[in-house]
Amino acid sequence: MASSVDISKFVQSLADYDLKHTEACKIAVAQFSEHCLGEAQLLCPISDPRPTIEGKRGHEIKNPAFTGHAGFLKNSANADNVVQSGLILSMTIGFNTQYAAAVHEVLDAFHPHGEAKFLEKAMQENYPKFPEFLAAKIAEVKN
Repeated sequence: MASSVDISKFVQSLADYDLKHTEACKIAVAQFSEHCLGEAQLLCPISDPRPTIEGKRGHEIKNPAFTGHAGFLKNSANADNVVQSGLILSMTIGFNTQYAAAVHEVLDAFHPHGEAKFLEKAMQENYPKFPEFLAAKIAEVKN
């Protein structure tokens, strides 16, 4: 004697449940990455926007920190889309100027505003908060 049960609806509900959680994880990765990028922008060096500054004797002199592009690096912040490869979710964030890596890596450069390692620092400071953030996004799916 043989019998069968149609469990296709049950299997589909598992797939839907998994899909909802995967989407929640993608949203969490995207939102958290954007947050880290915003934090990096706050730390990003900005050239002094003044072409001249007051010299020691009260007269205007050329500002050595003026590049003519104040905020260009900060405004070049970019976030790609979340990418899924198997069970791994990733998102690339960064700054898109020819000199972004040099500004980020040169530790002894003078920055009148901001600091070197701006992206790395933002990631390191925020990374410990990610598991709790992710858990909250997954919990939202249950509600």
